[in-house]
Amino acid sequence: MGAGVTARRVGTWLLLVAALAGALGFSILRATLPSDGARVDFYGDAWTAHGVRIAPIDAPAAGLRAGDVVAAVAGTSMEAWLGEVTTASAPRPDAADPIDYLVDRDGAEVHAAVTWAAPPVGATLLAGWSVLLFSLATAGVAAFVYARRPNEPAATALVLCACGAAGSSLPWFLGTTVSEVVEGAPFLLHSLITGPVYMLLW
Repeated sequence: MGAGVTARRVGTWLLLVAALAGALGFSILRATLPSDGARVDFYGDAWTAHGVRIAPIDAPAAGLRAGDVVAAVAGTSMEAWLGEVTTASAPRPDAADPIDYLVDRDGAEVHAAVTWAAPPVGATLLAGWSVLLFSLATAGVAAFVYARRPNEPAATALVLCACGAAGSSLPWFLGTTVSEVVEGAPFLLHSLITGPVYMLLW
């Protein structure tokens, strides 16, 4: 077996492992980092200059409701927080204290003191068991086929599809939260996994 073939096989396996590790890493971050539970709505006009509309999987933190449009957190607009996601030195609010959220609720501006806490990811994953099963099954089938027929171009294509589908499905289902946008790094990780990794599918 030539060096080029070996490198391709190793690279294919590493890509699959990296995609699954990214999905697992994001899930662990979601389970361990303090959160407001305010998952950003997926579709429509969720992201606007005015704020970010939330559509939580579970109940959001006290003070927030599904359908709220979060305009500002700790006195800083959501648009400004989005501009700071790549700035590691940007000051972030202390998650140990209640944080002021400015919310548009049914046309009225409301201030809410929101306390971040570890979210019930276990319950969320249980509710989304089909997404988890799909991710594991897709990766398992692709790994099995590739291990048996590594020289078949279709087997390599199947692994690439599995990287895109299995690597991004769970993070996409969990979504990103307002608190992750404020923290910056978790939002960036989510964007990388559900963006470039998902594009491998196509």
